[in-house]
Amino acid sequence: MKRLSLVMCALAVAVPTFAQDASGKWQLTVTTSDRESRTTSMALKKEGDKLSGTVMGLQGNEIAVAGTQRESDITLSFTAPTQNGPIAISMTGRQDGDSMKGTLQAGTETQGQWSAMRTAVPGTSTVDLTGTWAFEVLTPAGTRTPTVVLKQEGEKLTGRYKSQLGEAAVTGKVTGTNFSFEVTLPIEGNQVTLTYAGTAAESGMSGRVTAEGTDVGTFTGKKQGSGEN
Repeated sequence: MKRLSLVMCALAVAVPTFAQDASGKWQLTVTTSDRESRTTSMALKKEGDKLSGTVMGLQGNEIAVAGTQRESDITLSFTAPTQNGPIAISMTGRQDGDSMKGTLQAGTETQGQWSAMRTAVPGTSTVDLTGTWAFEVLTPAGTRTPTVVLKQEGEKLTGRYKSQLGEAAVTGKVTGTNFSFEVTLPIEGNQVTLTYAGTAAESGMSGRVTAEGTDVGTFTGKKQGSGEN
């Protein structure tokens, strides 16, 4: 009888533990040992103890991610393309509800810290970019002011890009508050694909522009109102 009473008391004061699930969309911030900080988006899916997903690269390209999650403990790894060749990235950390953080190893030398905040559960986006946007693009060659009409359906972006260089179709995607889209324009007699990648709110956005993978400038955008393609 005494033993039964002790068991009942232990059960009464036990603190329940809740399984963590990293599935969803995350805003990922990485800070290296030289204090350089970068923020991007990451999407994860948990199946058993396994994690899979993607992280958005600097040129708006998706990079496959793999890892594990056991209770709160997380490991992630992926290979990032760079100008000096691919670099293996490994991350370890812990999840606490809608946030997680830990340490990072890039190659054999660079170390750092990472943190992430959940921006959406699977199948959702936290912004709607549908509408007409006035862009200001800053490049070494000068400032451009294209107009971009976007239509968002779930995570899919379509639309039209209108500028001094001409008009063309836009295709892209939205992940949480991060987005990217591509447009192909005639530049100096060649068809060049521009990639816009950045973060957005309901009425403003900012990020970087690349041409065929080469960084060419920065941009900001202001929403002018709702619009259709």
